[in-house]
Amino acid sequence: MILSLAQDSGIKNLLDFVLRAKGKTIEITICDDKRTSRQLRSIWLYCSLVASDLNDAGLDVKLVLEEDLEVSWNKDVVMDVLWRTVQKTLFNTNSTKNLKRKQVGEIYEELNRYLSKFGLSTQFPNWNHNDEDYK
Repeated sequence: MILSLAQDSGIKNLLDFVLRAKGKTIEITICDDKRTSRQLRSIWLYCSLVASDLNDAGLDVKLVLEEDLEVSWNKDVVMDVLWRTVQKTLFNTNSTKNLKRKQVGEIYEELNRYLSKFGLSTQFPNWNHNDEDYK
């Protein structure tokens, strides 16, 4: 169970949960605003989906970036060439572990806007994806 304690209702829900758990052991983890492990898995899945979409559309790296690289896309190329470029430009960091939760969405929005110039719009995966989807 994930509860935000930013509002009084979240605190009330936490107290209700603790009272209902009387006699049981519960574990409470306090989270900061860093991106989550689910977001990281979603980023990598998104990179995979974008790579497939770009390859299916016949758009190699050379066509998309106007560079002299005639290679097909894969999730690593999407991450290194597209995602990290936007991330570095917006937030001056190369590592996703330094991102805040909301920054993941901001990077996606910018990248999706860029890819729309090529007629592509890949939906960002939500956390409901099965772990098998991330391999």
